[in-house]
Amino acid sequence: MDLEQYIANYTGNTKIKRLLFIASNNKELSRPAAVLAIKELKKGINTVLYKEVAENFSKQFGFDFCATSDLFLYFVDLDLN
Repeated sequence: MDLEQYIANYTGNTKIKRLLFIASNNKELSRPAAVLAIKELKKGINTVLYKEVAENFSKQFGFDFCATSDLFLYFVDLDLN
């Protein structure tokens, strides 16, 4: 399956939910789907979901998705308050 071609059929929260489902249920595509999900979450303002997903994937893949994104979270949260 070409993940990027498949996921192009979705937008917004539906796209994120599909990517999270694939990341959790498809061993072959789990890491690419996780990376795409993080990228999509960065486009929005749901920092709570972003943090939760990034922490879960960091544990799953041994890569700290949050380390490079603390500044992103700070500015999105600042802008919302």
